[in-house]
Amino acid sequence: MDPIRVLIAHEDALARRYLIGLLDYPPERGSCLEACNYRELVEQLTTHKDMRFAIIDLALPELVVDSRFRALCAEFPGLYLVFLFSSLSPDDAARLKDLRIASLLAKSTPEEVLAKTLRQISALADDGRDRPTDPDHDPQHSPFEPIKLTARQADVMRLLSEGHSNREIARRLKLAEGTVKCHVNAGFRILGVHNRVSAARAFRENYSLIAPESERDSLAG
Repeated sequence: MDPIRVLIAHEDALARRYLIGLLDYPPERGSCLEACNYRELVEQLTTHKDMRFAIIDLALPELVVDSRFRALCAEFPGLYLVFLFSSLSPDDAARLKDLRIASLLAKSTPEEVLAKTLRQISALADDGRDRPTDPDHDPQHSPFEPIKLTARQADVMRLLSEGHSNREIARRLKLAEGTVKCHVNAGFRILGVHNRVSAARAFRENYSLIAPESERDSLAG
């Protein structure tokens, strides 16, 4: 198999160097290419047909999250796409929800977690494994897909992230304490954590855009 290439698309040259350093990308696996805007990104992908992995800043100049973003995902369906963001509006989050990208990572992600995740996705791409394209694909079964909690799990993890105990969560949501414990354990598994402190941080960084139940009810009404 030809050496894999990874493409780093970010306006800031220092940020591109930083991401390349996190990947610790060995020269024998191919070139690490760069792009500073959407036009260069498309040119690189079109020129290098064997590209399997790209890390793209959502603030990349000329990248429109709706139209051009969708066109990019559709044009290169086998490409492992990782998108980095500083913040996401509810509208952008909704647009991204149904796109089967490899990962959506907050720039505030701890460096060791970011490096580990990027290297693991790179290894998957290097292995020649196809990126999931099945519309019924459930991202919660892959540690490299956007985190997916049910609405109830999100409610429980939101209250947990605010420092509430299982008993307090049960009282607020009118659930049995045992049911809350099941939701907490499921949340730990989906978020990839093992304790409440890590779960609270992971929820705030990756899932806090989902409206709590009370807001969903008011919007629906």
